[in-house]
Amino acid sequence: MDPSNQDHIDHRVDGRILSGEYALAKDDIARLLENAYNVELTYLKQALVYFLEGNLDESESSLHQVLELNPENALALDVHGLIDLKRGEFQSALNQFDAALKVNPDFSLAIYNKGVTYRMMGDDAQALKYFDEAISMQLELSKTYFERGLVKKELGNFAGSISDYSKVNEFDTVYFNAIYNRAFSYKMMGDFPSALVDANKAVELRPKDASAWGMRGNIYLLFGDYDQAITDYDEALKCTNSPAEIMFNKGLAELFDHRLREGCETLKSAIEEHGYEHGRDAYVNFCGP
Repeated sequence: MDPSNQDHIDHRVDGRILSGEYALAKDDIARLLENAYNVELTYLKQALVYFLEGNLDESESSLHQVLELNPENALALDVHGLIDLKRGEFQSALNQFDAALKVNPDFSLAIYNKGVTYRMMGDDAQALKYFDEAISMQLELSKTYFERGLVKKELGNFAGSISDYSKVNEFDTVYFNAIYNRAFSYKMMGDFPSALVDANKAVELRPKDASAWGMRGNIYLLFGDYDQAITDYDEALKCTNSPAEIMFNKGLAELFDHRLREGCETLKSAIEEHGYEHGRDAYVNFCGP
């Protein structure tokens, strides 16, 4: 990578966030900030990394930098609401979501987050209202139907609950995507047991889908169950024509399982045979130049 190419570093930040390499992502973000690269967005990414790490104070500090540059950054306001929600400060969270919606009334994610907040507060009627509104705006319909179904069940509206669950299951593709995406969300939030439940269901629904096996492998990797992660990556590799990232993750699992020779060979194959250049730094760090 050309170290002077800020655009490439910015793209690498995105990849590192998605792969959970938060320390490396923060190093790249620091380099971007030193060069004043797209400062508002870079601080927003820094806030996201801290949030995913569970470092809420640092995340909030980065968000303040964003909001000093642009007080009407709706996404920053929404993430601030999620921080308050994680702290159990429900009214403050609602205020942040409302501020985001004042900037962008069509910001359906903030509406969905209001529904989640009211549900956590035990106000099912208000939760139902905002889930209805989110559905009317076409926000991740399967997930929102699922959440609304839970609220209807708690309100005693079992027929309505069954109807919403049926919407989730209406098309196998929709259901799979809902489960897969929810598993990813659980993983990013650190709720690994819930992520594993959904990942198991995704594998059950699509036993020939490499992304499902890869997702479950990633979750086992985060759990520290390296043998099972490797098994799942092997299944994923049987189902894909684009093996580079899966092979890289398998190499990491082998390294963490103290299978150094195998891990280095797998990483090398991912890089040199399949072009996974994002993994070159890891290869050098673990295996040498």
